[in-house]
Amino acid sequence: LFVVLSDHGEEFFEHGNRGHRQTLYDEVLRVPLLIVAPRSERRAAGPTHCPRQVALCDILPTVLDYVGGPEPENCWGRSLRPLVEGGDLPSRAVVSHLALGAAHGSHAPLRLLESYRSEEYKLIRRLEWGTGPLGPKLEAIEWFDLTVDPLERVRLQPGEGTQIAETWAAAEAEFEALRQFSAHMPHSPVGELTTDVTRIFEQELAALGYGSDDLQAPAPENRWPVGPGPALPLPPVIPR
Repeated sequence: LFVVLSDHGEEFFEHGNRGHRQTLYDEVLRVPLLIVAPRSERRAAGPTHCPRQVALCDILPTVLDYVGGPEPENCWGRSLRPLVEGGDLPSRAVVSHLALGAAHGSHAPLRLLESYRSEEYKLIRRLEWGTGPLGPKLEAIEWFDLTVDPLERVRLQPGEGTQIAETWAAAEAEFEALRQFSAHMPHSPVGELTTDVTRIFEQELAALGYGSDDLQAPAPENRWPVGPGPALPLPPVIPR
């Protein structure tokens, strides 16, 4: 079983940016995925291209399906084996989440990007987190009709309010389901959420016969907000 994929795409000024971890446009979210089934499972028809939208979280259940392992309990994805073998699966939307943290020592608020992508429409919203008791503040929203604008060039247009509200409601339902799913999963203690790179490097050097007792690793720091409530905040209103 061969699986070839990428964790993210790269921006080359399609929307004025270069690199990644800045936006949730398709040039970052859409990545190649090539799955070659074991020889005993291949069909004589040869390679096929599947236009169905899938997600990276589908890889684990797909691999376990082929190796005969148990179905994973704590996994948001689904097996893509029917698609690999020429069948079909019901359409499923994909949600994405990106935290745009402020520089260390800065008092700037944390900003969140969230996207909801069906095979027809895409909604992107930018939130400012921690601005007051009312919860996150909606800073910007973009909505695209991917059937006529696959490059996400044409943003909100007058008269599309109903479609935007419907997409927003669908996105909220998907995000809420993801929140509930995440809340029931086991989580590591807060002290284990960060990696002390210096200490790990020191231990690896010591194992190779290098280093000394003079190396002092700084205490790990947690820069993410910690407290009660869902990890993904719920916007207060649906825009008109």
